[in-house]
Amino acid sequence: MANSEISTRRRSASRAPVASHAPSLECPDAGPSRSRDDISTAPRNLVLEASVFESSRDGIFIASSERVILAANRAFIKLSGYDITELVGMQLDELRSASIGMDPFNQEWPDSQASSCWVGATLGRKKDGDNQSIELSIVRERDARNGKFFYIYTCVDSAGPAYAQARIEHMAFFDSLTGLPNRAYLIKHFASLSADIDATHRTLAIVFLDLDGFKEINDTFGHTVGDTMLVQLAQRMSTNSAADTLVCRFGGDEFILLLPDGDDGLATRCIREMLVRISQPVLLEGQHVSVTASAGISHFPKDGMDAESLVRHADTALYYAKANGRNTVVNFSLEMDVALSRHFGLLTALRLAIERDEFVLRFQPIMNTASGMVVAAEARVYWNHPQFGTIGPSTFITFAEESGLIKAIGEWVLDEALAQYAMWETRGLPKLDLAVNVSGFQVRRLEAIERKILAAVAAGVIEPQKLTLEITERHFVHNLKTGVPVMQSLSNRGVGLAIDDFGTGYSNLNYLKDLPITEIKIDISFIRNLVGDAGDRVIVKAIIDLSRSLHLRVVAEGVETAEQLAILREYGCNHVQGYLFARPIPSEEFVEFVLGCKETGTEAAEYMVLERRRGDPPRRKARIGLTSAS
Repeated sequence: MANSEISTRRRSASRAPVASHAPSLECPDAGPSRSRDDISTAPRNLVLEASVFESSRDGIFIASSERVILAANRAFIKLSGYDITELVGMQLDELRSASIGMDPFNQEWPDSQASSCWVGATLGRKKDGDNQSIELSIVRERDARNGKFFYIYTCVDSAGPAYAQARIEHMAFFDSLTGLPNRAYLIKHFASLSADIDATHRTLAIVFLDLDGFKEINDTFGHTVGDTMLVQLAQRMSTNSAADTLVCRFGGDEFILLLPDGDDGLATRCIREMLVRISQPVLLEGQHVSVTASAGISHFPKDGMDAESLVRHADTALYYAKANGRNTVVNFSLEMDVALSRHFGLLTALRLAIERDEFVLRFQPIMNTASGMVVAAEARVYWNHPQFGTIGPSTFITFAEESGLIKAIGEWVLDEALAQYAMWETRGLPKLDLAVNVSGFQVRRLEAIERKILAAVAAGVIEPQKLTLEITERHFVHNLKTGVPVMQSLSNRGVGLAIDDFGTGYSNLNYLKDLPITEIKIDISFIRNLVGDAGDRVIVKAIIDLSRSLHLRVVAEGVETAEQLAILREYGCNHVQGYLFARPIPSEEFVEFVLGCKETGTEAAEYMVLERRRGDPPRRKARIGLTSAS
């Protein structure tokens, strides 16, 4: 592993745990995992928590200030392959892989630092000489008896399925970009905190914070630079908040803060100070760039008794803050009925859109990584709004689900997708696979979808083996029981079932083997930092290996660079989709795209490069998927 591939961070031990699931360790015992002759050489306080040390599933060993191993637990003996008699007295250099230049096992800290912690992903060397991918945590402590330092090492096998499952579960509660807690964690944390606050008659503030004009940052510098800015601002908010303040990323450029003891005046003052810090310039690509933020505040218990209500009311207050010129703070009040007006306004507009046939389908090619050719298409619905133009599904699908309008929209999507599929055959396209998204509402009522599919199969529109229904993981888990019989019925007829955005919900891997799933789609959040993040590579490879072992097809979403594609090919991912090949495009343009690849005999990615080099006029660029709407 190259030095640049070692993910590291050093911090004060008072600010960081040893590891997310390592025990609080101060000692091994004198049991079978260490030499009794060396007990006297270990610091006296290392015999306080022997049972925790021995029972830990993580590999743990302790070294002296001279970096000589004094003790090791059973898990590390198994991980390293050495006997305890071989480990005790061993120099740490013998555990370092020759494949890396930096020695992570011999971290240096100033003697003035009483305690320190280092955490990172690296490679270790086993007894048989093989490299071992590990998540390594090092804690340095001073022995109160003699003043000497000693080191506690915790090693987790980052290539194993347990580590991958832990990372997937971690994704359910933490944002993959910033590392902040997410909405699910906020709701969970609020439930435990509000009971205590309610009993003591204290208050609590929920702050909905949104960056002003962040879209311009993305449009000017690109999404990668925009992500860098989000990470820096997230760190700024976390480090400048009180110790008991919870900072969460809600999504996009939106953040939620939970302030215990946050009465109206105190919460407003704290957030105003936060807005000042956020507005300080950030260095992006050699330029100092600044953004402002707006915030809305709601208070428990007067503005709501549950997290959902408080977040909704804080969002309503945020709307007022934006309307009042931005870069300001507004507290929620019952007079604020803007959110309700927007609700009914969007409801009316969606109903009219259904009546006026304002929805359109676009199709994103799915490529085979071996041949580079188009093998499938995913249908996505867009709204051609008469005033605001083309609106992507992320803007209106959730509201359509909440309002029940998704039933009509979903049925139209399936009918239109099948109609377009039938047209493709008349245009000379090969028989591709077709993927259609199914919402959580539809999962509970799959009978209607089944009837439409069976009618299309009977009419010869599509072979059942060529159709796949995509269900997002969170909807799949939440609506599991009601949809299983129809899922099984469709599967028995050959229709495929895909888990979309895999890894972003609270994953229970049991359903992968117990239910008629045929495909897993790896969420874009894992692909985004695939090149630079060793952890994401571990997760992606684990998902691919798991899928192959269960004989499931795996598709990687959001592939945007040749480097990402190369890694996915190396890992054995057979199908990919993303802007590297094409955006979601209208049906006619999709036909031309597929035929263009077929006629030239080139891979889709190469075809895109050739088309760009030609400097084609806007009409031709739109044909190959370079339009701005997504």
